Amino acid sequence: MHKNILKGLADYLKIPPENIILGNGTSELIYLIAHALNPKSALIPVPTFSEYERAMNAVNAKIHFLNLYENFKFPVAQANELRGDILFLCNPNNPTGNLLLNREEIYKISGNFSIVVVDESFMEFVKDEERQTLVNGFKNKNFIVLRSFSKFFGLPGLRLGCAVADKNIIEKLKSHLNPWNINSLASETISEILNEENGQTIEKFKKRTREFVDREKKF
Repeated sequence: MHKNILKGLADYLKIPPENIILGNGTSELIYLIAHALNPKSALIPVPTFSEYERAMNAVNAKIHFLNLYENFKFPVAQANELRGDILFLCNPNNPTGNLLLNREEIYKISGNFSIVVVDESFMEFVKDEERQTLVNGFKNKNFIVLRSFSKFFGLPGLRLGCAVADKNIIEKLKSHLNPWNINSLASETISEILNEENGQTIEKFKKRTREFVDREKKF
């Protein structure tokens, strides 16, 4: 059943299916990462999505909070001096809506951490998505990128997200994954949305949505 979703996601994200793992929303994947990788220390910029902190507390990781600067800018220089087992970046950030870092900046600081989790649940809202996304970051063996269907596609109740990572990380995550975590309604709906025949429709939807968001920001 999940093969259709994996194929659709692989085509949509332009990556191999073996670098993808499905979750019951990105929240399940955040906790899965915590329990499968069991980090001892974590860096979390704040304010941000609260589940990162809760997941780290669940495995008793020591959390270092990094306060975002005025206008919610990420303090790159300060982050360069920090080390840790795992870094969480919500990019674009929830709840502030801005890109914390561009792709090149994330690559620069990634070597300071064993694992870098980049939550791209809102990435489809970004105009230059292809230039900013890190879905190809699995080539860096310490990257995990999260994607969601709850936000841009407006399907929160269906509960489906995915993580993209190096195959070794994917296999480790799979070994801790709960069985039957994806419901059949989500599977059928997302498979239909990602059908290759709907490719142009998705791109038109992206364009209209981004234009709408731009207009609302100006207002």
